Amino acid sequence: MPRKSGQSACREKVLDCATVMGRTSKPARPRDPGQVVFRVEGTMSTFGGPHDTGVGPNEGLALLSRSDLNDPKYRSLFLPAAPPGTRGLARRLDPQKYYLACRWNYDQTSRSFLRKSVALVKNPRNGRAVCAQPVDWGPNSKTGRVADLSPGLAARLGLNTDDEVIVTISSKEPSRRAPARMDDSAACASKASRQSPKK
Repeated sequence: MPRKSGQSACREKVLDCATVMGRTSKPARPRDPGQVVFRVEGTMSTFGGPHDTGVGPNEGLALLSRSDLNDPKYRSLFLPAAPPGTRGLARRLDPQKYYLACRWNYDQTSRSFLRKSVALVKNPRNGRAVCAQPVDWGPNSKTGRVADLSPGLAARLGLNTDDEVIVTISSKEPSRRAPARMDDSAACASKASRQSPKK
């Protein structure tokens, strides 16, 4: 089968996580997504970054701490310096990076599990899907929304506040040798396992 040109590949609505993170890789065949350990579907909004006045200037993140500013896995999610007048991590998030918050049940998906995981975030209206790093708990249940996405992630998926979104995390960790195509949660799990520090 001939390889698709860059332009026709861009028309495919599933986005490769390695490309999203600034690297390129060849897509692999879809794999068994493994056990889905988290899945929500509903409306979304955006959060994070220096212009998000919905979070306080000193507000932190449920899944990341100040020490993560120096961790190679997480530091790229943040701006190089805190915005003026802020000390919290929520406003220091780089709004163009791909991160999210959901109302996680820590009995089913612990904080340590979520830190090592990558979620598959999908726009069911246009079929676009991208991997994103869980960073926080939210949105508040009073909003009726199921997820807060980074502004960059929402834009990449073609989502606006109160549009429908599906968020999935799989427990499967496929072989690291297979190139990851990010159209299934198994591939997101593979990406997470490659990013986790070796023990």
